[in-house]
Amino acid sequence: MRLTTSLLVCSLAGCNASPELDQGKLGETGLTDTGGIVELPPRITMAFSVALQRGDWGASVTRCQVEVAFLEEGQHDGLFESDGGADIALPTAPGSCAYTSFAEQEPSVGLWSVHGTHRADDSIWLHGDDGSLELALGTDDRGRFTYSLADCDEERFPFAQVLDLEVPGWSGSDGLEGFEAEQAFAVGPDLLITSLPDGLDDQGRLRLPPGQDLPLTWSTLQEVPEVDGEPVAEVTYLMLRNMRPGEDEPLEALACLPDEPGVATISADDLALLTPSEDPATGDPFVAFQVDAWYEGPQVQTPWRSSTRVLSVVTEGGIVILEP
Repeated sequence: MRLTTSLLVCSLAGCNASPELDQGKLGETGLTDTGGIVELPPRITMAFSVALQRGDWGASVTRCQVEVAFLEEGQHDGLFESDGGADIALPTAPGSCAYTSFAEQEPSVGLWSVHGTHRADDSIWLHGDDGSLELALGTDDRGRFTYSLADCDEERFPFAQVLDLEVPGWSGSDGLEGFEAEQAFAVGPDLLITSLPDGLDDQGRLRLPPGQDLPLTWSTLQEVPEVDGEPVAEVTYLMLRNMRPGEDEPLEALACLPDEPGVATISADDLALLTPSEDPATGDPFVAFQVDAWYEGPQVQTPWRSSTRVLSVVTEGGIVILEP
């Protein structure tokens, strides 16, 4: 499962080699002569996972990541590796919702991390007005590379910042040349749910009686960052997912757009589209709810004939019991 706007890398379409090249300059261009046929080097692109997610209506941080990976075009970045490519349907009109039902799926592998097959130096850097962040190189059990922010938490996460990317090169096998990209990361502001219906139980779950709407409000805690004088693109969805306890893959999803910025009411009729799973301990029918705020940064050119954009997400939510 993934959102249609999930963390995908946008690469530029094809690049054609000139049919007449000075053979003595092939090394300078990165091209290879194989029996008179000039081959382009692999097109390298970047994948990102930039997210802070809170559960328990803001009381706990369930995910905090700033990750970068370098991979060849066409390779999988590691997010949602076994999901089969199913998308959550997204609404288009303010105040509307879209429902999606999913076929049975195997649990995803490496669901919340990006991985690549190429590396640069041992660390890459993000530089901003509040200082620099080091993303250190890590390797998984399949030999894939990820650069990540160590000890990511609410204090270190770069809310509402525009950051330059510095990638020092590495000369080893599968190594990449170094490069820098100004204003490569534009991360969204923090958010806070400011009102919910009464009804939190002793486990911090919101209990909704049958036939009741779900109204709520939220606010952002900083200004939306700007690049070249323009705010970065943003969209906020209200997401409800019906999942089995202990699993990440949803059986159903309900995605809604706010009525206006920071204000939404999900109708009882829309909530009734879901068939919640039961909590095995209590028998309560539950769904996971989140306010998901997505921010898309500017286009970044790489040295490898590709371009990309960083998509960041900040979310807050909790468990909703839809009482029968």
